[in-house]
Amino acid sequence: MAQQDETLESAEEFYRAGVILMRRGRGQEALRALRKARELDPRETRYLSQYGLCLATVGGKHREGVQLCQAAAEEEFYRPELYCNLGLALLAGGRVREAQAAFREGLSLDPRDRTIIRELERMGVRRRPLFPFLDRRNPLNRWPGIMRHRLGGDSVALLS
Repeated sequence: MAQQDETLESAEEFYRAGVILMRRGRGQEALRALRKARELDPRETRYLSQYGLCLATVGGKHREGVQLCQAAAEEEFYRPELYCNLGLALLAGGRVREAQAAFREGLSLDPRDRTIIRELERMGVRRRPLFPFLDRRNPLNRWPGIMRHRLGGDSVALLS
């Protein structure tokens, strides 16, 4: 039992190191660390998802990376960070609409997830017009929209 606990601890250490390495732009090292974490504990969905994201963004294996992220998100469908990773992996492959859908799914689970909100804003996703049957440039949509923006609130929270 002690051996299994050590394996799980070292898997978590490899995972954390991989995440840090990705943030620092050291992709190949991150890929190796995340691969090791996944090998040590293949049941952990966070490891699977992060490894998939790294494969898609650094390894150039978009299809495989997206598949791993999808598998993780399907297994633990209640974790917004898995949908965020899936969205990022989809973006790496140029699949913008699917990425938006993944981000929205994650946002529906946690409307305050800053990472997802930041990614949607970076993509330029806009709120729905107040009067969707009118053109965005119509003054009845523009002026109330400007006021809604000035009064604050989350710029992505009202996405539909």
